[in-house]
Amino acid sequence: MIGEILLLLFLITFIIFIVLLWKRIKLYNKKINFIELIKNEFKEAARGGVGYMHFSIASGVVLSVLLALLDPAPEAKFAVWLISTPIMAGLVAAAVYRVGVFMRSGVIHRRLGEDRRFISESNKMQLILLFIIILTTLDISISIFNSIISNTIGIFRNILLAAFYVKPAANLIANSDSNVSSFRTPFKLEDVVEGKIKPEEVKFGYEKIADVDKDVLLSCQSCGEIGACDAGCPAVASGRLLSPRVVVRTVALNSGNREFELAVKLEQQAWACTTCGYCVYTCPVKVRHLDVIFGVRRASVAQGRVDKKIADVLMSISQYGNTMSTPNAGRHEWLYNLGVRHISENPDAEYLLWVGCMPSLDGRARRIVEAFIEILRSAGMLNKIAVLG
Repeated sequence: MIGEILLLLFLITFIIFIVLLWKRIKLYNKKINFIELIKNEFKEAARGGVGYMHFSIASGVVLSVLLALLDPAPEAKFAVWLISTPIMAGLVAAAVYRVGVFMRSGVIHRRLGEDRRFISESNKMQLILLFIIILTTLDISISIFNSIISNTIGIFRNILLAAFYVKPAANLIANSDSNVSSFRTPFKLEDVVEGKIKPEEVKFGYEKIADVDKDVLLSCQSCGEIGACDAGCPAVASGRLLSPRVVVRTVALNSGNREFELAVKLEQQAWACTTCGYCVYTCPVKVRHLDVIFGVRRASVAQGRVDKKIADVLMSISQYGNTMSTPNAGRHEWLYNLGVRHISENPDAEYLLWVGCMPSLDGRARRIVEAFIEILRSAGMLNKIAVLG
């Protein structure tokens, strides 16, 4: 009798999580392709690392429900339990990884001088995710030995999921097809010219929380403090005053205060970012960190709060089309002389060679690209590349 009641409570709490998840997904106003979602999740798992660990967490939750439903069929339950060994290994790895993230986050918080409220909320979210992982691992491990204990553990896990992990899961499902190149633009000039948007309605960045677009706000609120963005961020690794995780969590924790001065709070971090896109690429729940970074930068430029060096670079780009304050005439001739062809002359090229301003306009930096081209020539790869010019 107790077993049946616990199983019922287990299923009810899980259904509550699913209902809340579906309501959250509807806020995105997107058509969900679940087949593509599953394919993308398997691709993330195949990449290993955080992708595999996050896949193990999601699969572990589904697996625990399946094991609970298979209680009347012990042989089938045992077979599923044996097959789940890789998932349990991923859960254990995720728990160990979470401990490392928790310790590293403390260092980052001190470096950035975050206040007690932020640190408290950050620590809480990280510990909740750790508890979800541990409870899921215990649920699966014990399920074939004692269903009463495993279902009890599962009930507590489902409650934590419903209370704290609906937003991350919804963001993943709604944005599973997004990628690093899916950047938003603040407005389209043609819309202003055609009268679709009034000039006074055009927003230049995120000065306050009220300026943040709805989809960006939903994305930031979905951060689960997983920490993958910080782990591979080159700016964080070099000790700069930046944490992609802190950036999006700052938006999330202050989303109820429309007058919160977002650009003032995040200005230093926004300019410390290299905009490499690693944070967006590696985030398991598809949070769009760079949308906030770019929004804060636009607001800073619009308000004239720009460092002199940055202002000089922006002026150079506006006047010369490059960052070196040098005329662009003939900037690719040296590449053509080395045997690299324009895409119009080599339309079957498999790869595009992007050189950038420094090698094109600085003699010392050019030697690096020249050496690279010689390597390609020696490897017989030169005909497979082209430049856009």
